[in-house]
Order: sequence, then C-alpha cells, then structure tokens
Amino acid sequence: MLEQAKANLALLDVQIAKLTIYAPANGTVLTRNVEPGEFVQPGATALTLADLSELKITVYVPEDRYGEISLGQQAEIYVDSFPDETFSATVVYIANSAEYTPRNVQTVEGRSSTVYAIKLKVDDPAGKLKPGMPADVSFSR
Repeated sequence: MLEQAKANLALLDVQIAKLTIYAPANGTVLTRNVEPGEFVQPGATALTLADLSELKITVYVPEDRYGEISLGQQAEIYVDSFPDETFSATVVYIANSAEYTPRNVQTVEGRSSTVYAIKLKVDDPAGKLKPGMPADVSFSR
C-alpha cells in the first residue's frame, strides 16, 4: 500500500513538472492570456513577453531630412507620461530605401509622402518607458 502511494506521488510529480510553462527567454510579461489552472491548447499563446532592457523606437523622416541623420547620432526622446524628463537615444539603423508613411501617422498629408525608417536604441535605466508609448524625437546636430 505504501509503495503504491509512493508510486502515485512520483507519477503526480512528473505530471506537475510537465504542466509548468517555461519562457524561452528572460523578459517582462506584457499580457497574460490565461490564468493559473486553466487548460492551454498546444501552440496557444499563454503570455506575451518583451525584453525591456533594450528599448528601440522607430521614427520616419522625410527625404529632405534624411541627409541630416547618421549612425551613432544622439537624439532626445520626449513622452507625454513624463513631461519634465528627456531620454537619450542613439541611431542604430537607417533604412536604405524610402517607403510610404505608415498608417499610424496621424495626418492624411503625412501618410501620402515617402519617408525613411530610422531606429534608435533608447537609454532608460529606470525602466519608465513602455512599448507603444507615443514619443517625440529630437535629433542632435
């Protein structure tokens, strides 16, 4: 009887180990799609993770400003959530070809022109900035 109980306990331990979900990488949970104890289908998204230690922002500059931007150039980021603070950023990518302005640009006129994507790495050691925050960027000259 005791041996049977030990075998059942060992089986339960194995089953519990298989029920634990491990993230493939370190990160911060942005969304949780399931609650503890829920059944999750294989391939379903349980959590959305993001590595907030390296935030990047993509901005779009018109062709007449393209020549003013260079790799490694410094910039300042401003967000409405922290109106009295500026965040430093560095240009890490400059697109080689123009594209139409993305739909999330606010004006029809702005969406009808071609622009160049510029990616910047943002310095945010306090972890105040979050993905999706609207921001303004000012490039140093």
